[in-house]
Amino acid sequence: MDVDRDRAAYRRQWATAAAGLLNAVLAAWMIFGLRPLGPLHVCAVVLAVVTAVPLLLRSRPAFGAAALISAAVLIVPTVAYFFFGGAYYLPSVVLLLLARCAGDLRPPRGVWPALVAVVVAGILVAWSPAIWDSQYRPTHAFAAEFPPGAEPASRDILNGDGSGIGRGATGVTAGTSDTGGRRVYVTFRADLTAAEQAVLERRLHELMPGATIRRCRRAGDC
Repeated sequence: MDVDRDRAAYRRQWATAAAGLLNAVLAAWMIFGLRPLGPLHVCAVVLAVVTAVPLLLRSRPAFGAAALISAAVLIVPTVAYFFFGGAYYLPSVVLLLLARCAGDLRPPRGVWPALVAVVVAGILVAWSPAIWDSQYRPTHAFAAEFPPGAEPASRDILNGDGSGIGRGATGVTAGTSDTGGRRVYVTFRADLTAAEQAVLERRLHELMPGATIRRCRRAGDC
């Protein structure tokens, strides 16, 4: 009987921590939609791994200690992200702490799995809009990437409203690419035909010689 009770307690702990890992993985998925790739993306992977550590342990004492340590590690980015408008890892922290205590609880049979299922559903629903927006939302833009040190032929094309480009361009955003060169995003009207988009692309090649230009069809492409 004690063995069965211990196994049931471990299953409650494992399921609760797994829900916390799901939240961390979805947070990383959303963050990887942001460009360019950088330390933020590395941090997202590390935090997902940290959240997964308790799930690899089979003894309840080790599991509880690892869940507590993982939650403590996640508190730092939780506070940091909060100041940037997102409590991405707060659910993971709460679920890891709950997993730490879940083995000592004695809920009625079937209640805990139902609660975990509701939490998992809530996490999926909560993250879906952010992941859609960062990874899959259709976009109407070109991305131009310059080698390090190279610049557009004219600074006028960096006007934020796209007036320096014309041909249906509606906005320009400049940043830094993964290789350290300049990256320029050029958005255009959604009603441009394929022929008009080709004209705009040729215009970009004229204004940005030496740049690699590609079409962004969804948010995660560029």
